[in-house]
Amino acid sequence: MALKPLAVAVALAAVTTPLCAQESSWIVSLGFRGSLTTTAKLFYLPEDPSEFLRSRFEPLKNIPGAALDARVRPPGSSFFFTLSAEYQRKTLEQRQLLGFTSPPSVLPTEDGYWMIPIEATVNVDVPLGAERFALTMGAGFGVYYAERLLSVAGIPATPVDVTPALGLTVRTSADYRLTDWVTVLMELRFRNPQITTVNRFEQRSTTVDGVVIVFPQEDIPGRLGIEGMVVSLGVVVDLR
Repeated sequence: MALKPLAVAVALAAVTTPLCAQESSWIVSLGFRGSLTTTAKLFYLPEDPSEFLRSRFEPLKNIPGAALDARVRPPGSSFFFTLSAEYQRKTLEQRQLLGFTSPPSVLPTEDGYWMIPIEATVNVDVPLGAERFALTMGAGFGVYYAERLLSVAGIPATPVDVTPALGLTVRTSADYRLTDWVTVLMELRFRNPQITTVNRFEQRSTTVDGVVIVFPQEDIPGRLGIEGMVVSLGVVVDLR
C-alpha cells in the first residue's frame, strides 16, 4: 500500500490550502467512533528459514473496535489536527493439528490479538461549497501496541517481550454537521503496521482425552499484519 506518497500529498495540501476567516478562536472537539477493520494476518512462523513456512498465515476478518478522537482546529484555518486512540480485538477458535506439542495432536485452539493504535494526523478540508456537508483528508503516523492471544486446550501462552510498532496512517471522512456543535461522520482509515509478537507457555503440560500433552517452553514467535481498511461511524462534539 503506497501510504507514504499519500501522506506527503496531504501534508502539502495542509500547507497550501487557503485559510478561512470565519473563526477567530481555536476549536477543540471530542469524537467517538465504532470501527470495523476488514482484514488482518497472523503469521505463524515469521522467522522460519523456509519461505513457504514464513508466508503461512491465518486470516482474521471483520475485526470490531472502538476509538476516541481529539480534534484541534487553529483559528480561521481549513485544516485541523487529530489524536486518536482505538481498541480492537479478534480471536478465532478452531481445532488444529499442532506440531509443537508432544505428541503432535489435533487440539482446540484460540488464536488472535488485541491492539491499541495511537495515531496523530494532519487533516485538510476539501472545498465543496456546502454549508453542512464536508470532506476531509488526513495523514500521519501511529504507534501500535498489540499482544497475541494464543491458547491451546484452554492453556494460555503468555505474551512476553512486547515491542510497539510504528507505521503510517491515511484517513478520509465524510462529515455532516447536525447542529453548530455536533457532527456525524463516516471515516475510512488505512494503516500498515507489522507487529512482532512473542508468547510462551508457562504451564508445561495438560491432559486431553487421557493423553498427556507437553507444551514447548521456548518462545513462540509470531507476526501480526494489519493491512485492511478501517471503516468507522461516529460523532464529533465541539467543546468551544
